[in-house]
Amino acid sequence: MKAWHEGQGARSALWRDRSYEVMFDAFAPAPPRRRIVRPGATYRGHKTPRHERYFDRYEALFDRPEAQPRYVYCLRNPWAVWRSLKIMPWNSVRTVGAFVEAWGRSVETFERMQATAPGRVLMFDLDAFVAAPDAEAFLDEALFRPLGLDPASFLKPVSSLANNNAATVKAGRSPPPLFQDEIDRIGDDAKSRGWVERYFADVTPPIGETRGWLQQMRG
Repeated sequence: MKAWHEGQGARSALWRDRSYEVMFDAFAPAPPRRRIVRPGATYRGHKTPRHERYFDRYEALFDRPEAQPRYVYCLRNPWAVWRSLKIMPWNSVRTVGAFVEAWGRSVETFERMQATAPGRVLMFDLDAFVAAPDAEAFLDEALFRPLGLDPASFLKPVSSLANNNAATVKAGRSPPPLFQDEIDRIGDDAKSRGWVERYFADVTPPIGETRGWLQQMRG
C-alpha cells in the first residue's frame, strides 16, 4: 500500500491532495458477511496480532497533524501469552525460546511507539481486563474514554459480543498448563523479567510440571 501510495503521489498532485482520504477509506472494507458501513465513524482500523510491525508505515501514510493515527497495544504477561499462543492453529512460533525473542521484539516496538508518538499510543492491560470484576466498566475507563468513544453509539452492547479469538474457539480446547522448563525459560530472560517487573509487578510466575528431555524435544 505504501509503495503504491508513493508511486501515485510522485505522479499526481491531485493524488497527493486526496491520498489521506483514500488510505483512510481503505480501512473500511470487510468480508461481506461481516461488513459494517459507518460513514460517520470516529475511527477506522483493524486488530491483528503483531500489527505493531507496521507502525512506521502507518505514521508515513497518515501524516496529517490534525488527524494522526491512534494506537492500542494489548499487553499481557508472557507466561499467559505463551500458554495461549502455543495451541493456536495459526501459530508459527514453535519453541519457547523463539517466543521469548518475538515477545521481546514486540514490547520493544511498543515502547518505541510510545516514545515516537507520545499521547497517541494506549496500552491496554489484558491481565487487568481478565481480572476485572466488571468487564464493561473496565473497558469504558481503560479503552473507550481515552479514545473518545461513547458506548451508547455502538451498534451492539459490548456484553453481547462473544470472544471469537479465545483458545477454546480457535483450538477447540482450553490451553494446557505450561511445563516448568517453559516457565523458567521465560523468567530467566533478563529483558522479559524486566518488563514483567515494569508492567506486571503483581504477577507471580506459575508452577508447572517437570517433563523429561524427550518431552522437551517434542515441544
